[in-house]
Amino acid sequence: MINEFVHKRTVTRRLIAIRISSPKAFEWLTEMRFYFDPRQTDVLQQLTIHMANARFFYGFEYLGVQDRLVQTPLTDRCYLTMTQALEARLGGSPFGPAGTGKTESVKVLGHQLGRFVLVFNCDETFDFQAMGRIFVGLCQVGAWGCFDEFNRLEERMLSAVSQQVQTIQEALKSAQEGIHVELVGKQVRVSPDMAIFITMNPGYAGRSNLPDNLKKLFRSLAMTKPDRQLIAEVMLFSQGFRSAEKLACKIVPFFKLCDEQLSNQSHYDFGLRALKSVLVSAGNVKRDRIQKIKENMRLQGKTQIDEASIAENLPEQEILIQSVCETMVPKLVAEDIPLLFSLLSDVFPNVNYTRAEMAGLKEQIRKVCQEEYLVCGEGDEQGSAWMEKGTVGETWVEKVLQLYQICNLNHGLMMVGPSGSGKTTAWKVLLKALERFEGIEGVAHVIDPKAISKEALYGVLDPNTREWTDGLFTHILRKIIDNVRGEINKRQWIIFDGDVDPEWVENLNSVLDDNKLLTLPNGERLSLPPNVRVMFEVQDLKYATLATVSRCGMVWFSEDVLSTEMIFENYMSRLRNIPLEEADEDAVSFGLKPAGSGEAKEDTLSPALQVQHEVASILQSYFSPDGLVVRCLEFATRQEHIMDFTRLRALSSLFSMLNQGVRNVLQYNHTHADFPLPSEQLERYIPKVLVYALLWSFAGDAKLKVRSDLGDFIRSVTTVSLPQASNMPIIDYEVNITGEWSPWSNKVPQIEVETHKVAAPDVVVPTLDTVRHESLFYTWLAEHKPLVLCGPPGSGKTMTLFSALRALPDMEVVGLNFSSATTPELLLKTFDHYCEYRKTPNGVVLAPVQLGKWLVLFCDEINLPDMDQYGTQRVISFLRQLVEHRGFYRASDQAWVALERIQLVGACNPPTDPGRKPLSHRFLRHVPVIYVDYPGETSLKQIYGTFSRAMLRLIPPLRRYAEPLTNAMVEFYLASQEKFTQDMQPHYVYSPREMTRWVRGICEAIRPLETLTVEGLVRLWAHEALRLFQDRLVDDTERRWTNDNIDVVALKHFPGVDREAALNRPILYSNWLSKDYMPVKREELREYVKARLKVFYEEELDVPLVLFDEVLEHVLRIDRIFRQPQGHLLLIGVSGAGKTTLSRFVAWMNGLSIFQIKVHNKYTGEDFDEDLRAVLRRAGCKDEKIAFILDESNVLDSGFLERMNTLLANGEVPGLFEGDEYTTLMTQCKEGAQREGLMLDSNEELYKWFTGQVMRNLHVVFTMNPSSEGLKDRAATSPALFNRCVLNWFGDWSDGALFQVGREFTSRVDLDRPHWKAPDFFPAAYSGLPPQPTHRDAVINAAVYVHQTLHKANARLAKRGGCTMAITPRHYLDFIHHFVKLYNEKRSDLEEQQLHLNVGLNKIAETVEQVEEMQKSLAVKSQELQAKNEAANAKLRQMVKDQQEAEKKKVQSQEIQAELEVQEVEIVQKREDVMADLAQVEPAVIDAQQAVKSIRRQHLVEVRTMANPPVLVKLALEPICLLLGENANDWKSIRAVLMKDNFVNMIVNFNTDDIT
Repeated sequence: MINEFVHKRTVTRRLIAIRISSPKAFEWLTEMRFYFDPRQTDVLQQLTIHMANARFFYGFEYLGVQDRLVQTPLTDRCYLTMTQALEARLGGSPFGPAGTGKTESVKVLGHQLGRFVLVFNCDETFDFQAMGRIFVGLCQVGAWGCFDEFNRLEERMLSAVSQQVQTIQEALKSAQEGIHVELVGKQVRVSPDMAIFITMNPGYAGRSNLPDNLKKLFRSLAMTKPDRQLIAEVMLFSQGFRSAEKLACKIVPFFKLCDEQLSNQSHYDFGLRALKSVLVSAGNVKRDRIQKIKENMRLQGKTQIDEASIAENLPEQEILIQSVCETMVPKLVAEDIPLLFSLLSDVFPNVNYTRAEMAGLKEQIRKVCQEEYLVCGEGDEQGSAWMEKGTVGETWVEKVLQLYQICNLNHGLMMVGPSGSGKTTAWKVLLKALERFEGIEGVAHVIDPKAISKEALYGVLDPNTREWTDGLFTHILRKIIDNVRGEINKRQWIIFDGDVDPEWVENLNSVLDDNKLLTLPNGERLSLPPNVRVMFEVQDLKYATLATVSRCGMVWFSEDVLSTEMIFENYMSRLRNIPLEEADEDAVSFGLKPAGSGEAKEDTLSPALQVQHEVASILQSYFSPDGLVVRCLEFATRQEHIMDFTRLRALSSLFSMLNQGVRNVLQYNHTHADFPLPSEQLERYIPKVLVYALLWSFAGDAKLKVRSDLGDFIRSVTTVSLPQASNMPIIDYEVNITGEWSPWSNKVPQIEVETHKVAAPDVVVPTLDTVRHESLFYTWLAEHKPLVLCGPPGSGKTMTLFSALRALPDMEVVGLNFSSATTPELLLKTFDHYCEYRKTPNGVVLAPVQLGKWLVLFCDEINLPDMDQYGTQRVISFLRQLVEHRGFYRASDQAWVALERIQLVGACNPPTDPGRKPLSHRFLRHVPVIYVDYPGETSLKQIYGTFSRAMLRLIPPLRRYAEPLTNAMVEFYLASQEKFTQDMQPHYVYSPREMTRWVRGICEAIRPLETLTVEGLVRLWAHEALRLFQDRLVDDTERRWTNDNIDVVALKHFPGVDREAALNRPILYSNWLSKDYMPVKREELREYVKARLKVFYEEELDVPLVLFDEVLEHVLRIDRIFRQPQGHLLLIGVSGAGKTTLSRFVAWMNGLSIFQIKVHNKYTGEDFDEDLRAVLRRAGCKDEKIAFILDESNVLDSGFLERMNTLLANGEVPGLFEGDEYTTLMTQCKEGAQREGLMLDSNEELYKWFTGQVMRNLHVVFTMNPSSEGLKDRAATSPALFNRCVLNWFGDWSDGALFQVGREFTSRVDLDRPHWKAPDFFPAAYSGLPPQPTHRDAVINAAVYVHQTLHKANARLAKRGGCTMAITPRHYLDFIHHFVKLYNEKRSDLEEQQLHLNVGLNKIAETVEQVEEMQKSLAVKSQELQAKNEAANAKLRQMVKDQQEAEKKKVQSQEIQAELEVQEVEIVQKREDVMADLAQVEPAVIDAQQAVKSIRRQHLVEVRTMANPPVLVKLALEPICLLLGENANDWKSIRAVLMKDNFVNMIVNFNTDDIT
């Protein structure tokens, strides 16, 4: 009512001010006016609403009494725009930042017009069918749909939705009753009352742009600046404040000041919503006060209580200030609180702030804290020295009370603050205290939203069946709403404990604001019951948008809310009151311990507690505000740590180490029950344990230098007796139970390894580091704390850990290799494999299959998983949930699964390495981190010395060389490690793994031999070194450095050896020519391999291979790896360098089957899994040796690499064989094992045997291109490839190789010219050319030279930034083949021409011979001629006679001839005339033909259409028809002829000869 009347007053004031007199004036027409017309017969049409030129019937929808909005000029403008849009049958679209009243205005407008408004919170899971179904409903009911955050839908969806909206609007425009439209395949009647509104926050994260065809369907209206002054004033009036106008003038500028002057935090919001909550809370405070005063008056016995007079006398400013403090202070960061108070005193001078009294609740909180041994931190307990900074809102109890107050105001609230600032404990304590205070049971549902996918959180709509499956949040909400077990009567808190990002949290927008509704894509609407609070527990709100922040109440927890002193206090009181044996069960369990344990009297303390009391009193002094621990903590915080150093992590690891110390004492007392440790010895022992624990817990995650620095610092500040020798850092000592320091080195046993165990994977040579680390691991593993080892690759993290775990009998280790794409599903699959789900009275429990065994999940490379775009690693969130809450929600039925006897251990490279991500603090606070560095020189000598001694025992004469051999190895390894770093090339990772491979290689070679000279040993040593250190190098200079360095180191440590015999290059080793692994000569090897190649061509691949020197070396390198168990290769080289072909050849020589995956564009992870299973079955069950060749181009999905990663690391891929496949695998394994004569019963033994077989039989060959970018990415995302494979850098072919290949392929070409001489200047492209090259050499040299110029041209192009072509050996081979082909073609041409010439010459020679023959026969013939002459003369006389007769006849014939000639002249004349005529006619005919051909179809059509054509047209067409033999007496029949398709063709092809 107040709202309404204030608005009427404002309007009236305005109309008077501008002197409006007529009812037709525009200012009056723009207001919303209601007219009641009783003359209308239809009741529903009696009430009409007019606004400008729009007029509506009131909808008479019963909506109850709703809260009214304050009407401001902005709302009026909104109403005007929206009613105009409705009149035009368009939709309305208010847009603007969060909290400006967009949705509310639409709802109130609907309320004014008596329409039913439904609000839907859009989100990307709504597809157009879901939207269509909602539209169908709206059309039928005639309700208004308001789609909140409409631009969160996907862009492709928006254009589909625009079609639907357009259909509806066109139907509305037609204004007929009962018009039907078709939506999602249904015919729907459109009610004329319906309307569609959308609201948007443009430009927020996770929003898309509206397409234009959608924009034009909505009238948009910007709502950016609400009129806060007016709103505040009206709200204060309606809350019953008398001085509302005055207060409003103060509070609004105050908010503006806050916005400008306080620091910029992501969780701050001083918008309209914040203002509103302050004003509402002010009303609550005011009513509370009136209530209290009334109660006091009643107690004093006054009967006449006048509420109005009480209300008048209340200090309203004070109430407002109290409300501001209660709602604003909780969310401020510590440094902003004084600022806020100074602003308050500026705006409200001389008004004091009185705090709300909540004595009853405080009391309960105190009790709960005491039971939990928590420290309230109120300043009235001991340690008041710490409490001098007890300003408002600082102490932890304050925060708990603030949490309570915000809870009463908002149903959505956020607890923001760094990890370890007491957030979780705060809400747990509050929930418990409230339960006792009000007697209502409280239930908390904790969800980690980022540990599960969004679908699992909210549910998913099956796109085909349109069936809805609930997610976790919807499931919990539905359970509360269904109220099967009285859930509505309990206090229900749903707590989202995990990172907030717009993707998932924006779905809750409509839940968090006044609508309190969860709208689901299937059209369901779940409303939030009043007893539910939605809480978020987050570290920061970096990615949250204002839309979320403004809707929630905020409580900020800063680091100093939980002072270090309070943490100490808590530890001390727990140590005093809870026996460690009990605490073991679950050190973190909260609120499960009976409160009675601390109430026993002193005299009945158990001996264990007695000891704990003593220890606590000894330790007390060190934990004082300026005691040892605090100073060390401050010192440690300044040092450089490998991972972010957080206070809580350091302290919790410190406490668990102290507990271990106490445990040692208890253990000692237990074994020496009669003589327990005397107290003075205890006093000696405990401080030293403290020092030892401080060192490891504060500097365990830093490099050695920091550790010794911290040791020196402790030396300088403490009085505890420390080890005497100052040259050794304290870190090298441990404390024994008698309270003495003893150096670790005493504990390191000197072990000797049997020869057959040299470099076996499970042999650990103890060194200072491993002994130290193992004792640490025991401490934490005994407490069942998770821990993370951090260190460079190959520094022995995994090995140390596995050896520590093997020593603990009840631990079973499962190795998981994380990579950049790992998701929680990998963990769940592993759980399924090794554990079983059991139903117990307390819910579902997941525990290892074997009773009494602990399952240790060893997550290697734990910091590789990629972050999503909001900086969360899902796997890590999931791990944190496992660690913190000891369980997870099962996706299938949303049941909480508790973990039993499952523990996590992680290992990772330092976060500075490529591809590594920093782990989140909320995970790290639970995890002690230990930095494991590469073993130092002494440790390396110790480890590999042990191996060398064992190895050289095989050949007694060489035993004295164990020492120099080890030193040479270590020196060369350290030099290489220093020289080549990962910055130069991503695959230059040199770790002790290389050393182990080195030893293993030498050992394998020595084992079968009877004798071996020193030279032989050195040669073998050098060969293995070259293989491990040189094969991966890229540059020739780098290779040369390695070569020279090997010689230098070898001669330094083996001074007496014959250099020629030991180190002459090339060093080739092979067992192909003899049964042992022996040095071989290059040429002998070449002959042997050539012979084998011939067979290979026939049997396998017909690819001619040239055995140039490098091929021989590569072949031997590949062969060397194939003969090692778990020998995997990574070949890096340009395409066409022969990586795959050579691998296939060597695999064939070693009798391995070859497997390559056949990739097509539909090839997915499932297909790859299928292929992998097939390979593993063949290798594991059928004992088949397999080379699995995988090219980089086949890796379509990062999942492929991930599986290979795990396979290389552990010999298995968890979750690859499941269900039926696992069963069949077991059957096959059983058969395989029986073939080998093994009796294995249990599946576990069989699976172990299977993985062993796979490790032995499977060799993986990766082939990659050396493009630097791709390599870097691969090295970063899948380090196992580079760690577990032996690298071989093929690179490009060398000049020598090119030369040899050229020579080989041109061997059949005749290029020899004995007399050819090289010119004086000869550009040698190949350094091995002889000084006087033959002609053949010169030609091949030229080919090499040409190939090199390509590389040079490429380099020039690259300099200019042009696009370069990859130039590979394939191009060179094509070039050579082309040359040979051309040479042969030209040669055959020449030969053909030669043949022609020869034939001609032969003919001439033959002719000469024939002439001579003829001359001989001429002489004979001339005599015969004489005789014939005489005969001829006689004949002549006869002929003269006859001639005379002929003369007479001749005269006659001449006369006839003359006549003929005359006639011929006449004929010629005639012919010329005819030809002239013809020449004139012919062009005309040709022209006519051309013209007819160019007649287009449409020309004819045009003629056809004429009804009465011009005379000329008719005249032209009639003869044509006659000639074509068609009947053409009138125009109609002519048109019929024209219609024919072949009309033009008939004319063109008309045969003129037919005309008669």
